[in-house]
Amino acid sequence: MDQKIEFTLIPNAYPYALTNVGHVYNTNTKRRLKRQWIGNSWRTMIRSSDGSSFYFRHDDINSANRKELSESVLDRENTRPIPNWPRYEITPYGTIWCVRTGARGRGSGAPFIVSEFFHRDKRHVNLSNKFGVRRRQSVKRLVDLTWGTDGEFKEN
Repeated sequence: MDQKIEFTLIPNAYPYALTNVGHVYNTNTKRRLKRQWIGNSWRTMIRSSDGSSFYFRHDDINSANRKELSESVLDRENTRPIPNWPRYEITPYGTIWCVRTGARGRGSGAPFIVSEFFHRDKRHVNLSNKFGVRRRQSVKRLVDLTWGTDGEFKEN
């Protein structure tokens, strides 16, 4: 019994298509690309329409639009630039976004939320200055510095 293979074009990533059996094909060359099990899903390295490479998640057909999605979320957020930290913006409730990312590494090219950690029972983040030097900063201090009394931040 032959199974009919159906192709679904991947948005923002021409000429790639995902099949109903879970493989990604280049529709120009008719070749199947190598897939890898990363984290909790199958992923394949492809290029988006703007030329940047990324791992496409097979279980999320819209993962090719991730860059646009994260930028639209940032537009909806009420953020202000953090003084003395030009790469970062902060919400009144303490979520810190890295808005100017590098060309490589985590979140390359798209805004992302900076990871927090606890130091002496208070929330902190590591921020990089324009020279690439990382400094630990208190989230409460950054909210007070940026938002003043308008901030909605509550420390545990």
